[in-house]
Amino acid sequence: MRLSKKAWEHLLEHAKRCLPEEACGLLGGHGDWAKAFYPVTNALHSPTEFFMEPSEQLRAFKQLLQDGYELVAIFHSHPPAPPIPSRRDLERAYDFERRQPYHPSVRHLILSLMDPEHPVAKCYRLTDDGEFVEEELSIEEG
Repeated sequence: MRLSKKAWEHLLEHAKRCLPEEACGLLGGHGDWAKAFYPVTNALHSPTEFFMEPSEQLRAFKQLLQDGYELVAIFHSHPPAPPIPSRRDLERAYDFERRQPYHPSVRHLILSLMDPEHPVAKCYRLTDDGEFVEEELSIEEG
């Protein structure tokens, strides 16, 4: 996935502001190019899990569409942990009854803030088998 530098900076600022809680939000763009970040409040106010506040998530999604984008990725941070999907992340992204991701074409961007001065982000796609597969992530101008 390609992430615009502007979206990266907005996402990073939001995640640091939410510390020590997990931050979350949506990334809008086209195909594999995420151009805009839409922050959403973590309704759980937890450092180890997130659940997007429903009305804010809907508002962010509507704004994303009004801006002419499609949903490219779901973002959340791991303040005290590496940017590796947790079991809870899988449970919230995968329909075990139907054996498929809830959003098959959407990527998952996880940001580790174990060291806030040196953040590490990774991008994943969730397969039909319920496995997170890491994809290349690049931050680019534009």
